[in-house]
Amino acid sequence: MIKHWKVIGRSSVIVSVLACFGVSITVTILEWIENPNSIFHSASGTNWSFVTDTFLSWFWPLLMVALPISVVLSIMWFKLKNTKTASN
Repeated sequence: MIKHWKVIGRSSVIVSVLACFGVSITVTILEWIENPNSIFHSASGTNWSFVTDTFLSWFWPLLMVALPISVVLSIMWFKLKNTKTASN
């Protein structure tokens, strides 16, 4: 049974991190392209500290929401899968 919890935990973390990374990097790139008030880049180059802050300000809050949801969905999927297997 412990092995199943490790799989659920590992897969939940991987899915959550990848999803949050994808959303965060997309928003950061779109903000960099839009460049409101030239805060992301100017003639002197890219303001990497602001780019990093934007990425992290999206990544961590998303991860705090996505990870519990992913764990719950993984547990539900695992239980449903085992219920179908046991009934066959």
